[in-house]
Amino acid sequence: MQAEIAHFVRRPLAALEARKESQLLAGLVVAVRSKITARGKMAFIQLDDGSTSLEVSVFSELLESERAKIREDEVLVVEGRIQRDDFAGEGRVKVVAERLLTLAEARGRFARQLRLSLNGQAAGNNSRHAVQRLRSLLAPYTPGECPVRLSYLNAEASCELVFGDASRVRLEDSLLQALREWLSSDNVRVDYA
Repeated sequence: MQAEIAHFVRRPLAALEARKESQLLAGLVVAVRSKITARGKMAFIQLDDGSTSLEVSVFSELLESERAKIREDEVLVVEGRIQRDDFAGEGRVKVVAERLLTLAEARGRFARQLRLSLNGQAAGNNSRHAVQRLRSLLAPYTPGECPVRLSYLNAEASCELVFGDASRVRLEDSLLQALREWLSSDNVRVDYA
């Protein structure tokens, strides 16, 4: 999972530095606590990416609209402002969230395409079954944002098919898992820009 996240999150939490522009960060939600302030309820999310643990502040307006995305033991991608935290000590930073994304939403936002390979699995009489199986696996995840490309190779021929816009998918974990169980992990790839 860390290798996949590295396609769109450029720095580990331990290497974050204060900047004026928003930055992307990601980690596993290990703890969440809330607090009532004069402006309403806010949350403090403890993220851990293996390099360090970091607290992310989520103010009331964002918390109201994105609360369902904040789940312990799930990966959360945060777009936010990284600021120096002089009270916490030298070199420490604090993060104020501006946008929250699930891993599936981040995949959808940053993925260029879902690439599938059928290497002889759909030959002869199996071709109709393979098409029906693929259709049934993709259908629950359409409409989505990510284009699907299928590479087919057997002893006699090879071809590339780019599915139409109506077949774009949402790149949820359950879809990728089902495709990998059917085609094997080597034949299912998410390409990033």
